[in-house]
Amino acid sequence: MLKILQPRPIALVLMAAGNIPFIPFALGQSTSCGCPDDGHGAPRPSIGLGQSFPSSIDLAADPSWMVYGFQRDGVDYFQINDANGVVHAAIGAIDGTYWTLPLGVDADRVVLPGDTGPSGTGRTLYVSNDIEIVLHQSTNGTYWVIRQPTQSE
Repeated sequence: MLKILQPRPIALVLMAAGNIPFIPFALGQSTSCGCPDDGHGAPRPSIGLGQSFPSSIDLAADPSWMVYGFQRDGVDYFQINDANGVVHAAIGAIDGTYWTLPLGVDADRVVLPGDTGPSGTGRTLYVSNDIEIVLHQSTNGTYWVIRQPTQSE
């Protein structure tokens, strides 16, 4: 089922005149569709992976980068783009298992849990209960460290 990630819900109240009742709800709140969400009630799309500017919410904490979240058949996918829309990498995730998709200019520089990664500190671009995406930039290139949020660098 198609759902879109959103960083935080926004409250919205609709009121109508006449016989239509007052209906309060919050945007991003999942109704009874039975769809999986990001834990905040925000739906994730199941299409658009690989696009420069997919129709998904930018989840990145850094304005120079974009992290898009997707979900299909119970699998989470995350795509990392720069501000120009260049796809750098894409990661699949399910139940604490991560893999790199053959997508993006940095697909060969994704460091998964258990792999030896670059030294030094990086910038966390996105973190949720299930995944943390950390950017490492050095003279050797741009690396993407993927880990479970409880792991330390």
